[in-house]
Amino acid sequence: DTSNAQCRFCPRGSFQPSIGQPLCIPCAAGTISEVPGSIDCKPCAQGWSSANASAACTICARSFFATLSLLDGTRTCQDCPPWATCEVNTSVATLNLKTAFWRHTEGTLDAHKCKEINGYTPCVGGPNALQVRKQLSHERRLTDVDDEGDGYCRSGYSGPKCEVCDDVNGAR
Repeated sequence: DTSNAQCRFCPRGSFQPSIGQPLCIPCAAGTISEVPGSIDCKPCAQGWSSANASAACTICARSFFATLSLLDGTRTCQDCPPWATCEVNTSVATLNLKTAFWRHTEGTLDAHKCKEINGYTPCVGGPNALQVRKQLSHERRLTDVDDEGDGYCRSGYSGPKCEVCDDVNGAR
């Protein structure tokens, strides 16, 4: 930075490849500069990413998800499971289940393939079953929304792998 005719290092998270330039360039998402005065930004290690203008890779990249060690609290990025899709900054709780998959809660990695008949499945998948359950409870005027996996089920289905038909208008 050459404001006031005084040269200054660009701050962490930005760079300037040319000497004497007045502006610093923010690092793009997925790249970082860890030290002031960087002349370029370095890519994050495989599985990791960063926000724009970052000095550290602290989030997981697309196709990876974050886990937290119960032993020491360290965060790691693991390959996305084959039954889910993972956008940038995905965690176990925000794994986006593919259609025809179900899991009991957002806290588990234990997903199950649901039945499919002629391309139809009662399991809709999705990113956040709790949100879906809250919406369903509002629509059905239910008061007993819990953390079960029914939010991954199409309307009219519930239970493990969405294999239970809901009681609708007194009929089953």
